[in-house]
Amino acid sequence: MAELVVIGGGLAGMAAAARLAKARHHVVLLEQRDRLGGAWAARDLDGIPVDAAPPIFSFPAPWRDLFRKSGRSLEAEFARSGDELVPAPPTRHLFADGTEFVLPIGRGDQDEAIATRFGRPVADRWRDLVDSLGEVWQTLRPLGIEAELSGRDQLPRMVRKTLLHKQSLADVADCLDHPQLSMIIRDLGHPAGGPPERVPAFCAVQLYLDRTFGRWTAGSGTTMINSLQQRLSLRKVEVRLQTPATAIETDPLAVIADDRLAADAVIATCDADQLYHRLLPGRTARKERRRLERLPEALAPSIEVRWDDAGLPARGEPTETIRHTAGVGPRIEYTRPVDGRTLRIVHDYTEPRTDPTAGLGWRGFAGWLKRPPISSELTGLYTAGPFSRGGPAPSMQVLSGALAAYASQRLVAPDRPLEPR
Repeated sequence: MAELVVIGGGLAGMAAAARLAKARHHVVLLEQRDRLGGAWAARDLDGIPVDAAPPIFSFPAPWRDLFRKSGRSLEAEFARSGDELVPAPPTRHLFADGTEFVLPIGRGDQDEAIATRFGRPVADRWRDLVDSLGEVWQTLRPLGIEAELSGRDQLPRMVRKTLLHKQSLADVADCLDHPQLSMIIRDLGHPAGGPPERVPAFCAVQLYLDRTFGRWTAGSGTTMINSLQQRLSLRKVEVRLQTPATAIETDPLAVIADDRLAADAVIATCDADQLYHRLLPGRTARKERRRLERLPEALAPSIEVRWDDAGLPARGEPTETIRHTAGVGPRIEYTRPVDGRTLRIVHDYTEPRTDPTAGLGWRGFAGWLKRPPISSELTGLYTAGPFSRGGPAPSMQVLSGALAAYASQRLVAPDRPLEPR
């Protein structure tokens, strides 16, 4: 049994801890706040616990894999709790010129809706674009999503070409050449970490993920976090709340918190600035520090959580509405029912702010490898979170936690690999 320390109780930290504890290691999870979940953690609103997380997400496979590999399946877990993961309604898009458009999920439904609203040539261009992103997705999978992206040798010329390395997300939008649909593509940029002119073109793959794997809801982010917390308890992860890590010692490896925790491996899921500039000794991981200094912090939205207007009936399922305005980021609004009332969650990117906890920004394709690797140059240190090379989407954070668990297992128990065979 190895001694493992996970710093940070967000999605990546909880995912890594659950997998490693299932592998029969002693896992200590340190969280500086009074509750787990990171950005998905609940807060009180008029005495009712609510969260500011999007209640709708795409690509549920990483969640299902996490629960299956750490115990009962997600479906079995939800059957015990009375929850359910179900398809979410399609997103409603509102544009400054008054246009309103609901973008369906499936390929055929999208094609029909776009052709009906904007004409057959536009529908053909959209269909062909999203189809082409399927090859982008297959190329991306082993590059920081389902396996580690560790260096330039994994990005030969043909891979770079497939990933549209000379283009930005804004370029992809411009090539579609449609006032409303191009704006939908551009506005993928801010949730990915930055303005579309700086975000790599391959981030448009989100369109393919949504169309192929659907968009899903369990009602709230709290539902997913509660299920993960129960899994950590089942696996006897030692969770220490209100216990910030204050330093990482490297020789021998240890984490300083309320006491000194000797560790065979450390998985850091705190923000990258905290890890490299406050926790690690100044002369360690120099290459990673230098690369990190060339990247901006991610652009985070201003967030508002409030009850909807008095007297409105609670809607039966979560909804998502995106308001698009040229020249600024999107305003994303969610509603969901809570105890007979309607909760409204607003993620407003029209005046974004930098926030290290939201991950890292982009400087085009070249900035991809400047993000921290899963396996640090410091033996025994692994990283995961919204700053990872897979990106900040919730499912990608869960996958980064899986990659960190795989890598640390290779160090502490190489005869018992966790990777899928």
